[in-house]
Amino acid sequence: MFGVMRVVNLAHGDFAVLAAYLALAVITGLQIPVLWSALIVAPLFGVIGYWLRKLKYPLAPLVVALVLGDSTERELRKALISGGGSPLFFVSSWLSTATLLLAFVLVLIPLVRTLLARRRGATVAAAAAGDAAR
Repeated sequence: MFGVMRVVNLAHGDFAVLAAYLALAVITGLQIPVLWSALIVAPLFGVIGYWLRKLKYPLAPLVVALVLGDSTERELRKALISGGGSPLFFVSSWLSTATLLLAFVLVLIPLVRTLLARRRGATVAAAAAGDAAR
Protein backbone atom coordinates (compact mmCIF):
# COMPACT_ATOMS: atom_id res chain seq x y z
CA MET A 1 0.00 0.00 0.00
CA PHE A 2 3.02 2.28 0.04
CA GLY A 3 3.65 4.35 -3.06
CA VAL A 4 6.94 5.29 -4.66
CA MET A 5 7.59 7.99 -2.06
CA ARG A 6 6.90 5.57 0.82
CA VAL A 7 3.63 7.32 1.66
CA VAL A 8 0.49 5.28 2.22
CA ASN A 9 -1.34 5.06 -1.09
CA LEU A 10 -5.07 4.65 -0.61
CA ALA A 11 -5.74 4.59 -4.36
CA HIS A 12 -5.73 0.81 -4.25
CA GLY A 13 -9.03 0.65 -2.45
CA ASP A 14 -9.76 -2.78 -3.92
CA PHE A 15 -7.60 -4.33 -1.20
CA ALA A 16 -9.57 -2.50 1.47
CA VAL A 17 -12.84 -3.62 -0.12
CA LEU A 18 -11.58 -7.20 -0.32
CA ALA A 19 -10.57 -7.11 3.33
CA ALA A 20 -13.94 -5.61 4.29
CA TYR A 21 -15.77 -8.29 2.32
CA LEU A 22 -13.70 -11.00 4.00
CA ALA A 23 -14.39 -9.43 7.40
CA LEU A 24 -18.12 -9.43 6.63
CA ALA A 25 -17.92 -13.08 5.61
CA VAL A 26 -16.07 -13.93 8.83
CA ILE A 27 -18.59 -11.99 10.94
CA THR A 28 -21.63 -13.61 9.34
CA GLY A 29 -20.13 -17.06 8.89
CA LEU A 30 -18.63 -17.46 12.34
CA GLN A 31 -21.09 -15.13 14.08
CA ILE A 32 -18.37 -13.30 15.98
CA PRO A 33 -18.18 -9.63 17.02
CA VAL A 34 -16.88 -7.09 14.53
CA LEU A 35 -13.67 -6.31 16.41
CA TRP A 36 -12.78 -10.01 16.61
CA SER A 37 -13.05 -10.28 12.84
CA ALA A 38 -10.29 -7.68 12.53
CA LEU A 39 -8.06 -9.99 14.55
CA ILE A 40 -8.64 -12.66 11.91
CA VAL A 41 -8.64 -10.58 8.71
CA ALA A 42 -5.68 -8.26 9.43
CA PRO A 43 -3.12 -11.04 10.07
CA LEU A 44 -4.49 -12.98 7.09
CA PHE A 45 -3.84 -10.04 4.76
CA GLY A 46 -0.45 -9.56 6.39
CA VAL A 47 0.44 -13.16 5.55
CA ILE A 48 -0.81 -12.69 1.98
CA GLY A 49 1.30 -9.52 1.62
CA TYR A 50 4.36 -11.26 3.09
CA TRP A 51 3.84 -14.22 0.76
CA LEU A 52 3.59 -11.93 -2.30
CA ARG A 53 6.76 -10.10 -1.24
CA LYS A 54 8.66 -13.32 -0.41
CA LEU A 55 7.86 -14.91 -3.77
CA LYS A 56 8.81 -11.64 -5.49
CA TYR A 57 5.40 -11.42 -7.12
CA PRO A 58 5.55 -8.69 -9.77
CA LEU A 59 3.53 -5.65 -8.85
CA ALA A 60 2.60 -4.60 -12.40
CA PRO A 61 0.04 -7.38 -13.11
CA LEU A 62 -1.57 -6.76 -9.74
CA VAL A 63 -1.90 -3.03 -10.40
CA VAL A 64 -3.28 -3.68 -13.90
CA ALA A 65 -5.82 -6.10 -12.44
CA LEU A 66 -6.86 -3.53 -9.84
CA VAL A 67 -7.19 -0.76 -12.42
CA LEU A 68 -9.01 -2.79 -15.08
CA GLY A 69 -11.02 -5.01 -12.75
CA ASP A 70 -14.06 -2.77 -12.42
CA SER A 71 -14.43 -2.05 -16.13
CA THR A 72 -13.85 -5.71 -17.02
CA GLU A 73 -16.53 -6.83 -14.59
CA ARG A 74 -18.96 -4.22 -15.93
CA GLU A 75 -18.38 -5.25 -19.55
CA LEU A 76 -18.71 -8.95 -18.66
CA ARG A 77 -22.04 -8.22 -17.02
CA LYS A 78 -23.21 -6.31 -20.12
CA ALA A 79 -22.15 -9.17 -22.39
CA LEU A 80 -23.93 -11.75 -20.25
CA ILE A 81 -27.10 -9.65 -20.22
CA SER A 82 -27.03 -9.27 -24.00
CA GLY A 83 -26.44 -13.02 -24.35
CA GLY A 84 -29.43 -13.88 -22.19
CA GLY A 85 -27.30 -14.97 -19.25
CA SER A 86 -25.72 -17.89 -21.10
CA PRO A 87 -21.90 -18.09 -21.16
CA LEU A 88 -22.19 -19.95 -24.47
CA PHE A 89 -22.78 -16.51 -25.98
CA PHE A 90 -18.99 -16.00 -25.87
CA VAL A 91 -18.39 -18.88 -28.30
CA SER A 92 -21.33 -18.23 -30.62
CA SER A 93 -19.14 -17.10 -33.54
CA TRP A 94 -15.82 -18.29 -34.88
CA LEU A 95 -14.18 -14.91 -34.19
CA SER A 96 -15.13 -14.83 -30.53
CA THR A 97 -14.09 -18.49 -30.13
CA ALA A 98 -10.71 -17.82 -31.75
CA THR A 99 -10.18 -14.74 -29.57
CA LEU A 100 -10.98 -16.67 -26.39
CA LEU A 101 -8.66 -19.50 -27.40
CA LEU A 102 -5.87 -17.04 -28.16
CA ALA A 103 -6.36 -15.36 -24.77
CA PHE A 104 -6.35 -18.76 -23.05
CA VAL A 105 -3.09 -19.74 -24.79
CA LEU A 106 -1.48 -16.40 -23.93
CA VAL A 107 -2.38 -16.89 -20.28
CA LEU A 108 -0.99 -20.43 -20.25
CA ILE A 109 2.36 -19.63 -21.92
CA PRO A 110 4.04 -18.15 -18.78
CA LEU A 111 2.71 -21.01 -16.65
CA VAL A 112 4.07 -23.64 -19.04
CA ARG A 113 7.44 -21.84 -19.25
CA THR A 114 7.69 -21.74 -15.47
CA LEU A 115 6.82 -25.42 -15.13
CA LEU A 116 9.33 -26.40 -17.81
CA ALA A 117 12.05 -24.30 -16.19
CA ARG A 118 11.38 -25.94 -12.82
CA ARG A 119 11.46 -29.37 -14.40
CA ARG A 120 14.75 -28.58 -16.16
CA GLY A 121 16.16 -27.21 -12.90
CA ALA A 122 15.12 -30.36 -11.02
CA THR A 123 16.63 -32.54 -13.74
CA VAL A 124 19.91 -30.61 -13.65
CA ALA A 125 19.99 -30.74 -9.84
CA ALA A 126 19.29 -34.50 -9.86
CA ALA A 127 22.02 -35.05 -12.45
CA ALA A 128 24.48 -32.98 -10.39
CA ALA A 129 23.59 -34.95 -7.26
CA GLY A 130 24.07 -38.20 -9.17
CA ASP A 131 27.48 -37.06 -10.40
CA ALA A 132 28.48 -36.00 -6.90
CA ALA A 133 27.49 -39.41 -5.49
CA ARG A 134 29.84 -41.20 -7.91
